Amino acid sequence: MTSQALTEDGHRLDVVTHKEAAIGRRVAAERAVVQRQLVSSCTVNRRLQTQMANFRVPPTIDYIHTNDRVYKLKRKVIIWQRKLDIAKMTLLNLRAVHGISGQPAAASGSSAERSQAGGRGPTPAPLRVLSSRLVPAAAGTAR
Repeated sequence: MTSQALTEDGHRLDVVTHKEAAIGRRVAAERAVVQRQLVSSCTVNRRLQTQMANFRVPPTIDYIHTNDRVYKLKRKVIIWQRKLDIAKMTLLNLRAVHGISGQPAAASGSSAERSQAGGRGPTPAPLRVLSSRLVPAAAGTAR
């Protein structure tokens, strides 16, 4: 081999060596990053394992009882809403039968009042009994 060929091979090998050195530096930097991520991941993993070891699930029966109570309360609300509707209709009928003027409070309420009260309207005015007649408490005297 000639000296020129050897020089060209030397330059080519220098370029390859520089490329491999650059790759080695990038690999070393990447390795440092991965090691830091590994340390933080291990810390998080240990914390999560501790949480899992200490986790206590409430008994299933508590969940069932809670759902049962919620269901029963919802049913009671529906029943009381029906009773309220029946009472309103009874009030309307009594007013019609006894000739008491005026609308029930629920019928005269605005739509905003009804929407605030769950669509059922405001509660009617209190009534008092005068000689077996229901009279609005604000009316005062019997007719």
